[in-house]
Amino acid sequence: INSEIFVSRYQSVLTKIQQETKSDIYCVTTWWATKVVDKIIYKMCTGNSIYIVDISGISSVAGARADTNGKFNNLGVASHPSDTGMQLIATKIFENINFSNDKKNN
Repeated sequence: INSEIFVSRYQSVLTKIQQETKSDIYCVTTWWATKVVDKIIYKMCTGNSIYIVDISGISSVAGARADTNGKFNNLGVASHPSDTGMQLIATKIFENINFSNDKKNN
């Protein structure tokens, strides 16, 4: 990964979102727990008062990867989240939204 290009493009997206909404912003770490990228995401979000949803570890949950259902021969495709993995990610995001909303309301 070219860190400079990633940072530039990620910052561009964050800036655009911040300019166009007053809503809270939640960024999600990488499915493959790519430490270099996750570290950049943490740094950029922390400095911009953006919430971070850490999904590291979900890919190791039984049934969370698409290769657990035997439908995909291509290893690249099979390493992505299965329906179960997507549900686990969505649950984690909503837990973070609910938690941050509870903190603001108390």
